[in-house]
Amino acid sequence: MADISPSLAPLRDRFIALNATRAKDLIELRNRIEQGRDPEASFLAMGEIVHKIAGVALTLGFPALGLRAMELDRVTIAFRKKEVGLALAWRQGAPILDAVLVELSA
Repeated sequence: MADISPSLAPLRDRFIALNATRAKDLIELRNRIEQGRDPEASFLAMGEIVHKIAGVALTLGFPALGLRAMELDRVTIAFRKKEVGLALAWRQGAPILDAVLVELSA
């Protein structure tokens, strides 16, 4: 975790608190994808979560988390734009998701 401006400390604290819920949500969405329970919608929902993480993690002093979230966000965007199918997007995204989850638990 990098140093940040003291004025951002309350935002960082809230971000950290939200990360536990986000990790649980991402795990549930991964399970839904792997079980074939509305995998397209689950992958898109995963994209919404990592997009939010990517948007603030770097600013709040979490560079590794921010970069991993940005990588997964790019994959979900490519799927949403129909540039890649779900099978390829998931093959690319699953290992990145694992890295995001590791960073969220750190």
